[in-house]
Amino acid sequence: MMKRAAASLVPKINIIPYISDQVDILAFLGGTKSVEDFEQMITRGPAFTLADLPAYVDALKNLKSGIDDREFLLEKLLMLMSRLPDDSVFAKELQISVINILYKDLPHPPYSFLKTPLTTPLSSSSGMPYIFRSADGSNYSMSVPNLGQAGQPYARSVPSTHVSSRHPLPDPGEVFDTLLRRGRNDFVPHPGGLSSLFFAFADLIIHSIFDTNSHDWTINNASSYLDLSILYGHNEEQVDSIRKKDGTGHIWEDVFADKRLLFMPPSVGALAVLFSRHHNYIASKILSLNERGTFARPAGLQEAQRTAQCNEIFHRARLVNAAFFMQIILTDYVGGILGLVRDGLTWRLNPLQGFREQTHDVSQRGAGNAVSLEFNMLYRWHAAMSRQDEAWIEHSFKNILPDRDPSTITVEEFKAAVHRDCAQIPNIRSWTFGGLTREKDGRFSDANIARVLQDATADRACAFRARGVPAAMRIVEILGIEQARAWGACSLNEFRRFIGLKPYKSFSEWNPDPEIYIAAERLYGDIENLELHVGLQAEETKPPIAGAGLCPGYTISRAILADAVCLTRGDRFLTVDFTPFNLTTWGYEHCMVNKVDGSYGGMLTKLLFRMLPDHYPVGSVYAHFPFLTPEFLASSMTKVPRGAEIRHLYEWDRPLTVQQTAFAATDTSVVRVYECRLSKLHTPPRVRNEAIRKSISDKVAEHTVSTSHFAHLTSELILKRREVDKHVDILEILNLLPVYWVGDIMVGLPLMDKSSSQATPEFWYKAFFNIAHYLYFNNDPASDWTLREKATRSTQLIMLYLEGHLKRLSDGIISINGICDLLFSNHVSSHKGEAFLSEVLKVTPQASIEEIALCLFEEIIPSAALFSAVIASVVKYYMYAQNEDYSKFSSSCREWSEQSPAVLRYICKALDLDIDMMSGDKSVLRITLDGQVVVIPKQTGLLSWDVFSKIAPGIICNIFHADSIRRPRIIVDAAEQTPGFTGISIPTSMVVGVSERCHLIKSLLKAMIV
Repeated sequence: MMKRAAASLVPKINIIPYISDQVDILAFLGGTKSVEDFEQMITRGPAFTLADLPAYVDALKNLKSGIDDREFLLEKLLMLMSRLPDDSVFAKELQISVINILYKDLPHPPYSFLKTPLTTPLSSSSGMPYIFRSADGSNYSMSVPNLGQAGQPYARSVPSTHVSSRHPLPDPGEVFDTLLRRGRNDFVPHPGGLSSLFFAFADLIIHSIFDTNSHDWTINNASSYLDLSILYGHNEEQVDSIRKKDGTGHIWEDVFADKRLLFMPPSVGALAVLFSRHHNYIASKILSLNERGTFARPAGLQEAQRTAQCNEIFHRARLVNAAFFMQIILTDYVGGILGLVRDGLTWRLNPLQGFREQTHDVSQRGAGNAVSLEFNMLYRWHAAMSRQDEAWIEHSFKNILPDRDPSTITVEEFKAAVHRDCAQIPNIRSWTFGGLTREKDGRFSDANIARVLQDATADRACAFRARGVPAAMRIVEILGIEQARAWGACSLNEFRRFIGLKPYKSFSEWNPDPEIYIAAERLYGDIENLELHVGLQAEETKPPIAGAGLCPGYTISRAILADAVCLTRGDRFLTVDFTPFNLTTWGYEHCMVNKVDGSYGGMLTKLLFRMLPDHYPVGSVYAHFPFLTPEFLASSMTKVPRGAEIRHLYEWDRPLTVQQTAFAATDTSVVRVYECRLSKLHTPPRVRNEAIRKSISDKVAEHTVSTSHFAHLTSELILKRREVDKHVDILEILNLLPVYWVGDIMVGLPLMDKSSSQATPEFWYKAFFNIAHYLYFNNDPASDWTLREKATRSTQLIMLYLEGHLKRLSDGIISINGICDLLFSNHVSSHKGEAFLSEVLKVTPQASIEEIALCLFEEIIPSAALFSAVIASVVKYYMYAQNEDYSKFSSSCREWSEQSPAVLRYICKALDLDIDMMSGDKSVLRITLDGQVVVIPKQTGLLSWDVFSKIAPGIICNIFHADSIRRPRIIVDAAEQTPGFTGISIPTSMVVGVSERCHLIKSLLKAMIV
């Protein structure tokens, strides 16, 4: 019975996976894994229904002759994988099979090209180390070094053998006007709610891998890899033009190498600027962290050393930036294509994973890639252009060809105008777009970049459809049709046969709209004559069903996944060489996906929060879901799993400028932020009873000082650890002090041995730490959602125990509440915390149990783990101290008595506090932890001055009284020339959130007692 009752709590609590990867809530509560699996299946929706059967039957019958994509087999398979439990073996095996099929849709390497590929690598790339990307994409494939290199011809996937019965093919201009042209004011909103920013990002992808040579249409000037060549360039000259070469690995402010982006809607350039800034952010991290100790301050290096250091940092930063770009593609972009973000699902197709074939052969990865002419045509997505972008395009055409109607421009006029405009583009560091101007430091203002991006998020894209391409794009589409004919491209049906789809038998099957299919039949005569370019763009489109978010034509929808798999799986830098060694440990972890960040695993969210922190506030839907318009998201979120429950956690209004500087903020605003965070820990939000708060606060202080012997407990814990190991880590001791205070004296939490329970003191410390981290050290908006989720689940579990104990003490053990408390705490035989809780109940006779528990929680728990960090910082301060200062301090510790204030003065000195100013009631306290100023809005619990001043000196003195203290070995950071310590600890990671200098601050202290 108890196990069933505990298991029923799982959907409400589900805390442990967020507290520690090592702890299992189901084991903790007596449940089973099947409960969690069942919960996932309920919240995600059915993975399979009887309505799905026709699609599977058709696949079995027509696997070799061509699958009918109107049965939505692909979408049903995707939903099956995304809705099954996370640990489903069947889902994992199915994903491997799907990835295998999609990857093998195309031959590797290609069988055919538009002309003979070059066989000699460019000399500028021959000296590039193996682990770094070359400028032109050469040596990305070890077996075929020139495969996918910039300057190579396009591959041909489908050799055309069809002899057209219609000679000549229809005039490209007439084809556009009849089948592709959008009527004036004929705007159809995108059915999947995609924003124009989604298609701006698609432009970055498309122009990273396609750059057709204007003199020889068979040549692709870009590499065939998602290597961010739009930022870095596709040859050494372009790469050199963006680099500072100052020893830091940085590039010039807000630059990008591809001038084509200047002719696109401003949101495309704004996204490129984000990745430009991201490169410098990464390079700064790599230099400051200096994981291998090989970097130094550039000013102190000789020229050759500075050049070598700059090259290494630049190329490692490029690896990280390109990998992060890839992760955005797989999470945000493909998540949008498949409608996974819209449907609230965190599952993603992972084409990068390694596996073995059924023959036990290792599945191919990192073997290279060469983009084909067919996929060049597949990415002509002008029909999705939003109203805002259409107006921008029309304005641009008027600038380059004034007094001309864009719909009447000839190919020759267009080429001449573009050539003339390109010749006038200034130095790369002076490039501008969208009417923006650069500031004195070369950067665009954050406000302008944010405005452009947020405009694009709020701007709904247009639906894919026949007669959906803006009239201004007429000349571009005519050029696309002429290119396809010059390449000898296959027909639409030939392409469908190639990728395993059923060929169309008639124009009406291709597009059932009579206006479209009758016009197409008049132009082409026979469905077999329908050109690939036109057939893809004017085909009937998919509805926005589960598994379909992009909603293009049916053929594009199937083919785009094969291309995505091949582009990513074929790149060795994204697969076999995507390692912490190459990217650095920090860089590798920076590229990892967080599925509990409030954006269903999105990565663009992190980029927006980090690059524009003053313009994307915590919880903003503009940051969490930039590829969906807020208006559409507001309606769709009510339909996603638990959407109604979490909707209130987001900010739906368009962001205003955010004041980020906590230290400069007023005390009132600091307290307001703290109170807001505190309220979010409880779902649903609770109302605090201020009338009982003072009584509870006084009772906490009184009981703590009179019954909590922290100095004695410190000595006890040191001796206990010495029994198993002569080396004692002081940090571990300090972490556990508040745990025993809360568990044994105040609340009565179970503190068990690892061998008998998961509810160990270490487990509870992590729960306290999660809460303190969110409340006090939450300065990175990209981490706010995750920190809150962890803190909320920790809060739920603590409140469960606290309310249960209070109810039992209030109602008596012979009551429903008393029995439930005993059942839940079946392994707790003692009555810890009862004395204190009984006293609290006496001083709050009119308050409800929920009100009492809320006040107790806020008074005791938030400061518990912070107390450990404060004491640890004091210890570190004096372990750092010069010998003379240390001698005076240690002497005071040896002579300490409760009546002597000397040690307390030393503690205040380490925390940069004025002891004479501490007796007053300060609403906000600023202390220095490890050299960083930390703002504490409320002094409660162990950090209440009345409590802290009485217990802290005893703890410090017991530590420095210990025999054989070994002060840590001080090292010097090569990049910063500052001292640091070895070792890692949990309290330090809280300070990391303030300083962002991981390996120095994380090593708060390794003070060993021998």
